[in-house]
Amino acid sequence: MKPLVCHLLTLTLCLTPITPMLSVQPAIAQIENASSQQALTLLQQGVNLAKQGKYQEARETLQQALVMTQQIEDRGLEGTALMAFGFTYNSIGQPTEALDYYQQAVAIFQEVGDRHGEAITLNNIGEVYRKIGQPETALNYYQQALSLHKEMDSPDGMATVFNNIGLVYQDFTEYQQALNYNQQALSMFEQLGDRRGMAIALGNIGGVYDKIDQPEQALDYYKQALSIFEELRDQPKIAVTLNSIGGIYRQIGPLKQALEYHEQALLIYRELGNRSGIAETLNYIGIIRRRLGQPKQGTSQLKQPKTKEVNSKKKTRK
Repeated sequence: MKPLVCHLLTLTLCLTPITPMLSVQPAIAQIENASSQQALTLLQQGVNLAKQGKYQEARETLQQALVMTQQIEDRGLEGTALMAFGFTYNSIGQPTEALDYYQQAVAIFQEVGDRHGEAITLNNIGEVYRKIGQPETALNYYQQALSLHKEMDSPDGMATVFNNIGLVYQDFTEYQQALNYNQQALSMFEQLGDRRGMAIALGNIGGVYDKIDQPEQALDYYKQALSIFEELRDQPKIAVTLNSIGGIYRQIGPLKQALEYHEQALLIYRELGNRSGIAETLNYIGIIRRRLGQPKQGTSQLKQPKTKEVNSKKKTRK
């Protein structure tokens, strides 16, 4: 969903609710080199696996790509492979490893003068620090990334960073500031026709309304985000958003509808092998079942609700 420059291939990743990015920008001569093309293909495969939540397979593929980039001494692609590793480790909850790979990637991008790669990696470093509870450090990295994107006149990069700065202001409990940044991001993603970016921004706006006790508004934005993620078949983000919607129904009822959304999320997390997602969702389901006065049920008994039944209840923002 990010920049596609003439003769340059750009790959990007987004993770709800945050927006890490992954970019590949080989030079034209490099693309024409068979070894570089093979490394680029492996990177693409690794990125796609990571987007699907298949992180072990992604790491194995990216390791092949990294070794190849080092063998052919392609520093630009090596930096991108390191960035992809950073994204993957961050996704599986290993921030120390993620930061190590990201810092190596930044050093290489600075060495080869790739400001676009540098900006994207700085954004991703900010995302790690926000995730581990250091929002001030995160904001510093986001502002560095934003400055580079402005210098390059990169609206998609700016939109992504606006989105992430909005999340920092959520952490600061400065919710109006958070809304301002997330709405700027949404507007820019809409202008760019970036459906994935729109969905992430919509979900983050929903998160703000959730925190300021406006559940109906939150539900509206979450459901818009879910509709787009389903259109894109983005399973990890669908699961996150289903749980967010389930959380709203836990607040306002009906509890059976909350249960329906959480059970759908659980099925997806199982398919992805996401153990933390499974544990979190089982906890939500247990809370609801206790409130409903239902006996404990084995998770093997859960059946997938019909998607059409859920989707038919969606509202569209006016």
